[in-house]
Amino acid sequence: MASRQHSFSEPVMKTNGSRTLIYNLGGTGYQIESRTKTIAKQNAEGNIFAGSLSEDGHYAFATQADGYCGKLTAYKPDGKAKFQYWFADYYPTSIALDPSGSHAAVTALSALDGGLTSAVYLLDFHSEEAVEPFAAYTENMMLDSYWSADGTVSAIGDKMTAIINTTTQSKVNYDYQGMQLSAYTVDSGRTVLCLAAFDSAASSRVVVLGGDGKELASLSVPGEVRSVSLYGDTVAVLVNGTIYAYSAVGGNPVATVDAGNDAKAVALASESKAYVLGISELRYVDLNAG
Repeated sequence: MASRQHSFSEPVMKTNGSRTLIYNLGGTGYQIESRTKTIAKQNAEGNIFAGSLSEDGHYAFATQADGYCGKLTAYKPDGKAKFQYWFADYYPTSIALDPSGSHAAVTALSALDGGLTSAVYLLDFHSEEAVEPFAAYTENMMLDSYWSADGTVSAIGDKMTAIINTTTQSKVNYDYQGMQLSAYTVDSGRTVLCLAAFDSAASSRVVVLGGDGKELASLSVPGEVRSVSLYGDTVAVLVNGTIYAYSAVGGNPVATVDAGNDAKAVALASESKAYVLGISELRYVDLNAG
């Protein structure tokens, strides 16, 4: 266990490999932590919209830029800038770096003809040419993005999710059919979406998508999912203080465990063990004990 301090009013944490990136959303400050020490504690050139960290220590920020909707700056692990890209038509909302830190998927927003439009950019840090959006979606707000080791990019929206194969330059769109997104996660190219028909719904639908965008599992859970985690063949959801665990392939029930009335989030440590974030403590739960 390690305890690190920061002074950020709106902290966002991104972890990858053995490093952790913490930045102040809407501010300029950020710091990078290893398991043993603070590697860097610096300020970005502009207020930060989004940040990302690759497995090998590269990192990137989308920041405000005068005269533009935003700017992406990518850094080497030693903190030296290696790539910049300016966005003229869309405001960047999230960044996902590939494992080598040489490519990025960027989700962005714009208002077109009075309506909301989202775009997904695929950037190659070896090219300085302007890039057209790889895909654009009307009336869908892109919330987050992930770049998996198999080359799959998951762009999570409030009404649909895009699964992009960066090798074949193809995509599959998964529409929520009017349901509301309450939680999501991505692991090893697989995307988990937790959907409810409305707020405080009696049940939720949990969908596991493979890297090809097809459903690996679709299951119904009681109540509205507050948090979800995926590890190996286990997907765990937190609903009203209870963890429900299922097989990620097929959706068969695995376990039901009490997480505590103060449970805010669940994170699988293995296929049979999980951490539960409570109001004032972090607990370790054995799913087999349920």
